[in-house]
Amino acid sequence: MTLRELKIGGYVEGIREAGFSIEAMKKEHYLPFDCKRAGYDFDEASYIGYMGTRQCYDNEWQDFNKW
Repeated sequence: MTLRELKIGGYVEGIREAGFSIEAMKKEHYLPFDCKRAGYDFDEASYIGYMGTRQCYDNEWQDFNKW
């Protein structure tokens, strides 16, 4: 299954374990809190361009949940 198919199906948990990178998730337009739910941490999300504070990431604030 491709990451695009997983996104269309609404799957998030287990994506990291399935071998997909956070960069691939960003390319498929997953939101930062989706990356968090997939198992990636704040530093990994920040490194690829997530703009927000750790508090926003930890609390999944929708206003800051964008790339």
